[in-house]
Amino acid sequence: MRIKQGYSSVNGDYIFSKTDEKVRAFKLLHPNIKVIDLGVGDVKLPIMKSVSRKMRKAAYELSKRETFVGYPPDNGCLFLRKMISDYYRKSGCDISPEEIFITGGAKPALADLTSLADFDKAFVPEPNYPLYLELCSAYGISAVKTRAPSETYADFAKENDCDLCMICSPCNPTGEKVGSDVFRELAEFEKKRGGVIIDDAAYAFFDDAYKPPFETAAERDTVIEVRTFSKSLSFTGIRCGFVAMGKNNPLYKPFSALLSLKYNGVNVTAQRAAAVAFSEYAKPELALRRAYYRKNAEVLAAPFVRSGYEFTGGVFAPYVFVDVKTSGVAFAEELLSKAAVCVTPGEGFGGSGKIRLSCLCTAEDALEGAERISRFLDSHVL
Repeated sequence: MRIKQGYSSVNGDYIFSKTDEKVRAFKLLHPNIKVIDLGVGDVKLPIMKSVSRKMRKAAYELSKRETFVGYPPDNGCLFLRKMISDYYRKSGCDISPEEIFITGGAKPALADLTSLADFDKAFVPEPNYPLYLELCSAYGISAVKTRAPSETYADFAKENDCDLCMICSPCNPTGEKVGSDVFRELAEFEKKRGGVIIDDAAYAFFDDAYKPPFETAAERDTVIEVRTFSKSLSFTGIRCGFVAMGKNNPLYKPFSALLSLKYNGVNVTAQRAAAVAFSEYAKPELALRRAYYRKNAEVLAAPFVRSGYEFTGGVFAPYVFVDVKTSGVAFAEELLSKAAVCVTPGEGFGGSGKIRLSCLCTAEDALEGAERISRFLDSHVL
């Protein structure tokens, strides 16, 4: 038996597992010191009560013969796909329920989509979520990286003849938004080229004025938007998301076929709970959650600003990305050892000399973390 060569170079969640490993080692040496974990971007706010009620009701219905349901549809329950379709239409995008696929979250959807075609070359901006490059390695896709401004993305994709563009907007870790003009230009090129654009919009929830990239015919035929409820509804442990993709997209039919081959649908209780995200009554609480994480970002960024460091993020993505002017790995290790604060080195995202702080923590940990960081920076030479 010969293992597919691409998987031999895959590190998985290397930067996050390595960060966790260092935290575990610190705790073994200092069991009485609490570590403020601002590393892996897991949520700390519990699910909303309205979500919990929906899940309990759905679970109860499964206990009664009259309301029990078995396998859900491969592409998701119609009621949820209709709600998501209505959301897109209110945003000015004509996406039908048949063009919505309910998934187990953003990560498996990104992996499945990338596996569907023999892509020649992928355009991957940096810094960015490390999964994209890992997927390119796994599936033997040549990755072309750039740190150029987003306004130049289309020109760069054309120059390198890329048939796959992997965009994260708002971006993890920088919080940068890719504008409508950029998506429009990329879509026009990929429409002619016969390629696709995978837009990882996992953090769309944090952008109050988020506009899905389906405004033109070319965008509808080339853009695939991947979304998740992990951060907005605290579904990191529940797992549910969705993919929006026009019927004329080259990956539409193969993705539908893949779902029917690999999965028996996302569990019904999660789909019932996810519907809360599109209800009117949940909007105020979702806005409060967004404000909560933004306040955490403000608190965590403050000590760096006072000490003369520059940062991005904290508004459209729940991360603060700080330029520490030195090795991000070394800075993160020193911050952990001297202040018991865990952050993620920017090198893991292709951002040399940077660190990423997750703002998905509790307000109490944000305050304590900021105090420790402030004391650390007072004795740290910039």
